[in-house]
Amino acid sequence: MLTFGLNLNPKSKRPETGPTARQIIGWGQRTGHAIKLSQSAAELLGQPENALPDNELRESIDILVSLGGDGTILTSARLVAGSGVPIFGVNVGTLGFLTESSLAEMEANLERIVAGDYHIDECMTLETVLDGVETPPALNEVVIDRGATSRIITIDLFSGDRPIANYRADGLIVATPTGSTAYSLSVGGPILAPEMRALVVSPISAFGFFSRPFVFSDETELVVRVYSSHGCSALTIDGQFTIELPESAEFVVRKGKNSVRLLRFKNSSFYKVIRQKLHWGRAPMVAPE
Repeated sequence: MLTFGLNLNPKSKRPETGPTARQIIGWGQRTGHAIKLSQSAAELLGQPENALPDNELRESIDILVSLGGDGTILTSARLVAGSGVPIFGVNVGTLGFLTESSLAEMEANLERIVAGDYHIDECMTLETVLDGVETPPALNEVVIDRGATSRIITIDLFSGDRPIANYRADGLIVATPTGSTAYSLSVGGPILAPEMRALVVSPISAFGFFSRPFVFSDETELVVRVYSSHGCSALTIDGQFTIELPESAEFVVRKGKNSVRLLRFKNSSFYKVIRQKLHWGRAPMVAPE
């Protein structure tokens, strides 16, 4: 028998979230597979007495079920960071690019997991070192931006001690291959196949025609120096963890020590997903008249 963890967004406004979580718990009871709740799952279900602390949860489960959208996958990735526990994403959201299962297929896919009918995608992460302290790992991207003001900031980018570029921009995105289909894509960055090991650096609204995305080997250690004349800039990890920066700051972004393991089925394909969910290579969608 397997032991599953269940994680979700406790502030989810989707009406399906609570009933689907209870459906997963009911499936576990019927089949004899244990379902353990993260603190956020227990909060939404009104079962705080059944919540497990993060360290106990990741040490006691075989699979983590992430119930929600891509944001919940990112939270789940931090929850099991360094443990090697695979994440099975069930989409209760709009896009759900990183999630593997729809609600309609969920129970059938849980049975496939029990039967071992799946494979694992090892997804690269990023770690950021600021003032000698590592921030939480990023599955998608590390973003440096101008904070709450509308004034541009100055960013110097180095590979180790070798200067690469100086940007005057709204910000800079350092993305993983997984994150190449997220914020990085929206500012003109390339899509990288998930099996690649690389870092994509994309400026945000840069002042100058030379500023184009740059792809680096995953062995590259990027040094970022930020200067804000108005004293306002921020470092954000996966859109969820933000650090306000002083007028000038320096930090390192590099490949993370641990990967995130996403559970995939044998009939799934990255290229199929970008066609279906990003409408890649299809005609533009036109609203009916």
